Amino acid sequence: MLAHLRFLTRQLPGGEPPAQALAVYAEPEGTGFCHVAANDGEFEGVACLDDAARAVVLYCRMWRECRTPWLAAEIAGLLAFIQRMQRDDGAFTNFILDWTGTPNLSAPTSQPGGPWWTARAMRAVATSLRSFPSAQMSRSFLLGRPWLHEYRSPGALAVAIEAELDYWRVTQDPQAARFCRDAAEALAGHRVGQTLADDLTKPRFWGHHQERALLRVAAVFDRPHLAEIAIASAFEHFGPAVAAGFAGPEPTTPYEVSCAVAAFDAVHQARGDPRAAELADLARAWFHGRNAAASPVYDPRRHIAYDGVSNRGVSPNSGAEANIETAFALYRSRRRRTPLRPSDDPAA
Repeated sequence: MLAHLRFLTRQLPGGEPPAQALAVYAEPEGTGFCHVAANDGEFEGVACLDDAARAVVLYCRMWRECRTPWLAAEIAGLLAFIQRMQRDDGAFTNFILDWTGTPNLSAPTSQPGGPWWTARAMRAVATSLRSFPSAQMSRSFLLGRPWLHEYRSPGALAVAIEAELDYWRVTQDPQAARFCRDAAEALAGHRVGQTLADDLTKPRFWGHHQERALLRVAAVFDRPHLAEIAIASAFEHFGPAVAAGFAGPEPTTPYEVSCAVAAFDAVHQARGDPRAAELADLARAWFHGRNAAASPVYDPRRHIAYDGVSNRGVSPNSGAEANIETAFALYRSRRRRTPLRPSDDPAA
């Protein structure tokens, strides 16, 4: 997946260090792939902040375990892109219209200050500070903080909590601590049955990060009741879908399954619950063929992940989100005896 993510990565003109972003989508072309822009009802753009920010978090996780120079270079280029997408008022824009870096200021999925890309960008900035201390990135975080604290959906709020928690780990900032505690309590109170809800209708799998966020806050700030709520939600919300291999009438994406893996990994880390470990592994098996199509979503020979599964089969496309989220789900934390290379597979 790392080689494919690098294929999706393109450098933008100007700036020092040079900014780089990931092409949103890729479709088959000959024996390989070609970059494809996002066009959800209206033209969105060729690359987005959402994907760059998630890639930074992924690469920083790898960097902490294996400090190879190419990872540092990738992180620097993506962080430069994130900063380009932040306006003087601190708000982030999501999409660029072309590979010169022209921001899309009008599409609903790109307007400055949108909750999802703001939360993800801020988490990337905060995560990077742990490994790459930078006064410039600290200023970027503080500039964006008012937008991070705007009302957002529960899933985006969970990412915002993790952003502030990552920032607190580096700075011990009391404002970050207060936000994490208060926002976690707000999330905990927003439930349907035992499930931490995503909106006022019904919970979803896409972007469902609440359990992990509550478990992290519970551990750091000694809030055991938050852990109990998160654990009950994980089993009720994700458990049946994981047991069924996410089979159903609707297509399933790697991001949805990655959220399930993250939830059960967090439960297992918090409590050592063997049921959680089993369900995390069952969710990972979706990438290897335990799904509605009975076919692998992750191809270990080509080192790529496909965009999703439906009853009709596995998508032939392989975009940025699918590969980043598959790497999050399959990457095992361990020490490596040899340097990590771009051709290495983090899921191996």
